[in-house]
Amino acid sequence: MTTVLLTAAALTALAAVAGGVLAAVATRRVGDAVALLVDLLVAAALLRLTAQQDWPTIGVTGVLVALRYGVGRRLAGRGFEGR
Repeated sequence: MTTVLLTAAALTALAAVAGGVLAAVATRRVGDAVALLVDLLVAAALLRLTAQQDWPTIGVTGVLVALRYGVGRRLAGRGFEGR
C-alpha cells in the first residue's frame, strides 16, 4: 500500500507541474496557474504523508499548506477566492 501511495503522490506532483505550466501558457494568468500548482502540490504532500509519517514529510506538508494559505491570501486581493 505504501508503494501505491508514494506512486500516487509522485504522479500528483508531476501533474501539478504540468498543469501549472499548461494553465499559465493557456490562460496567461500566472497567479491562477500558481494557485493550481500549489493546490496540487499540497494534495501530493498529503498523499505522501499518508504513506510516510516522519518529521521531514510533516515539515514539507506544513510548509506547502502555509504557502497555499499565503498564495490564496495574496491572490484574494486580485479577485481570486481560493477555490
